[in-house]
Amino acid sequence: MEERLESPATRHGEDAIFESHHPSQRFVNVLSQYRNTFPAALWEKIEGLFPARRRSRPVCVDIAIGAEGRGGVELARRGFHVVGVEADPTLLARTFRFAQAHRAHIELVTAKVERSLLQDTTADLVTFLHGLHLVDTPRALDEAHRLLKPHGKLVAAWNDRNQTDPFIVHPSYNLSYNRQSKQRDVDQWKDVLEHGGKFKLSEYSVHPNPMRMQSAVTLLDILDCMSFVRTHLRGSERKAFNNDVRALVESRYGRQPFDLQLETKVYVLEKDGEGEVDPNRPVIKPLHQQSLFGV
Repeated sequence: MEERLESPATRHGEDAIFESHHPSQRFVNVLSQYRNTFPAALWEKIEGLFPARRRSRPVCVDIAIGAEGRGGVELARRGFHVVGVEADPTLLARTFRFAQAHRAHIELVTAKVERSLLQDTTADLVTFLHGLHLVDTPRALDEAHRLLKPHGKLVAAWNDRNQTDPFIVHPSYNLSYNRQSKQRDVDQWKDVLEHGGKFKLSEYSVHPNPMRMQSAVTLLDILDCMSFVRTHLRGSERKAFNNDVRALVESRYGRQPFDLQLETKVYVLEKDGEGEVDPNRPVIKPLHQQSLFGV
C-alpha cells in the first residue's frame, strides 16, 4: 500500500497564524483536517507522460501550490524535480513543513502565480492542481506557456461535485449553486485551456474521488468555509441551513460516516513545438528571487 500523506500536527509558535479564525485561514485548517486527495489515476496519468522520469528528473512547476503542497510533494516522491510557486508566503511555510515531514525534495518560490520568477522554457511539466480556475486563468496560462519547453505538458486537475448523486443536487446542500458558473466541463473549458492555439488538449478524463465525511458536522465545517455560504447566510438563516443539511445527511446516511460523492476532472495539454531550449540554464532566475527554500 502507498504511504498516505498525512498533515503534521499543528504546532504553536511559527504556525500560530494557521489557528486564526479568519475565513481563508480557517478554510486551510479545515481542508488540512479533512483533506480530499487526488485519486491514484491522476498520478499514474502524469507518470505515463514521463516514463523515464526516475532517470531524467523532469522539471515540474506546480503553480499555486497552496497550503501543504500535497500535489507537488507527491510528484517529487514520484521522481520529478518540483518547483512550487505560491504568492502567499504563509502558505509556503506550511508547504515547507509538510514537505519536510514527508522527506520530499522540492523548491519553493514566493511569487504571483501569473508572474513567477522562473526562466523561460525550463519546465517539462506545469501543473495546476486545484488552482487554475481560482486565479486569473488567461494570465496563468500565459505564464505556463512561457515556462514550458516546446512540446511540454500542462496538467490541470480539480475536484468537482458529482451531479448524478441525489444528495449532491439536493437544494438544501447546494445553496445558490449555479452549475454553469461553478462546474467546469470539457465543452466549456476546452477553448479556454487551449488559449488561442498555444496549447492542444490531448486528453480529458473524469475519475470518482469520494471524500470521507465522519458525520454531518464534518460536512458543515467544510460548508461553513465556503464563500457561497458565508456571504448568503447570517444568523437565523445560517442556523436553519445547518439544521437542513444535518437533517438531510441523517435521513440519507444516519449518523454513520459517509462518502461525499466528488469526482476529479483531469485535463492534459501540450504546448506548441516552437522555439529552442538551453539545457544548461537554471530553472530559477539567479537574480531578484524573493524566496527559495530547498527541502
